[in-house]
Amino acid sequence: MDDTKTGRGRFHADFNGMPCGKLGKATVSRLVFDGSPLVGNVHSRDLKYVRRLAQTYHTPECLQETLRLAEANGINTVLGWGEEAVARYNASGGKMQFIRRLSPALEGGKLTEAIQRNIDSGAIAQFTDPCETDEIVRRHGIGQIAKVVEEAARFDLPIGVGAWAMPVVLACASAGLPLDFYVKSFHADGYPTSRPTPPEVRDEYIQRTPGYFDNIWCAHPEQVIETFQSITKPWLATQVLAAGAIDSRAGLTYALEQGGADFAAVAMFDFLIAGNAEIVKRVIPRADQKRTRPWRA
Repeated sequence: MDDTKTGRGRFHADFNGMPCGKLGKATVSRLVFDGSPLVGNVHSRDLKYVRRLAQTYHTPECLQETLRLAEANGINTVLGWGEEAVARYNASGGKMQFIRRLSPALEGGKLTEAIQRNIDSGAIAQFTDPCETDEIVRRHGIGQIAKVVEEAARFDLPIGVGAWAMPVVLACASAGLPLDFYVKSFHADGYPTSRPTPPEVRDEYIQRTPGYFDNIWCAHPEQVIETFQSITKPWLATQVLAAGAIDSRAGLTYALEQGGADFAAVAMFDFLIAGNAEIVKRVIPRADQKRTRPWRA
């Protein structure tokens, strides 16, 4: 494998042919592996068998091959889930980086201990769990998240805030929290399973929308695009394919070109990796010319 090197103009570094940006000191591939499949998590909407199917397919050996394919295709970072699979892979010679979750419900010594564990694990960054973050802000406002970010900012490990709901991002930006990046869900509308919950009836805290059934993760994508235009912190977009409901080329182009995200995280089966990586490698040069939001990482 080639070492990470300067490659694609002033915007990007390069890893195995994949354009990369920076999170803190780390060079991160523009396409990030969402680690949900590494722990058996899949969004199955109302199909009851899909989770079991995915868990059956993803044997320990399959997961190791999945990570090998990811690295071979230029994906060098896993987001959020699957630290045990990544540790096993790296112990066998892999060089996969990991961005760890941090519970925003922790306080005092337990919070400090959790941050130190993330550092000791070799993580390149950490971010607050999106679902927990959304619920804390919805119930109690931004105060607890501010405490978590401010404590994490004392350490030499980048801290991000994860969210599905735009009010979380807006509150963080308004408060001027010393965070290093955002992890925010982002995808287009119009796929079949989004239609039972049209935009005009959606709660930004999307799981509270009447009729919601694990089918939407970005309530109002146009608002996300508009808001991030003025946000100078890096943005890692998640759920960019709406858990497989959106064509890869369309979803990745929407995130990295039209949306202005700096990185796109996708949960992938092994047979999807090469195709998705190739799409990103083709999208990035065009995005360099067409983005209205500058690259922030």
